[in-house]
Amino acid sequence: MADPIIFDNKVFISCAYVLADCQLLDISGNEPKVIWKNDNLRNHFSTCVLIDRYLYGCDGNIKVPSWCTLTCVDTETGNKTWSKELGPVSLIAADDKLIVLQERGTLYIVEASPTSYQEISSFKIPEQKGYERWWAPPVLLRGRIYCRSSTGNLVCIDVSK
Repeated sequence: MADPIIFDNKVFISCAYVLADCQLLDISGNEPKVIWKNDNLRNHFSTCVLIDRYLYGCDGNIKVPSWCTLTCVDTETGNKTWSKELGPVSLIAADDKLIVLQERGTLYIVEASPTSYQEISSFKIPEQKGYERWWAPPVLLRGRIYCRSSTGNLVCIDVSK
């Protein structure tokens, strides 16, 4: 299940199960108040990232991979600004970029732009077993991206150059 994102006396919550939706709540008072609620960014288990006022994440349930899209949502309106069909992904943010790992083992570096999907580069992890899934979020450390598969394989990609 995706973690809530808390910022500016607000909390974003999301779910991709039955009757799935996402909501932004105002938590500044004694009782939470719904600011907006829709189905624009339903996270299954990969938590979104927040950059400026935009949420980037995987909308959809991994049980139906064709429904999963990398999506950007404006937190002020709840409106989707763009989406890209990549299948199930997990992601992190670094230096105004998204590091996106697709479940079949393709790593994407994407500009964190609220206006459109802007891929900088991509890399297919080699020598995979057919049943491996890459659901764990990637990790960036000292110019290297680490990716772990569902079978426990660990891959390190040097991006320092």
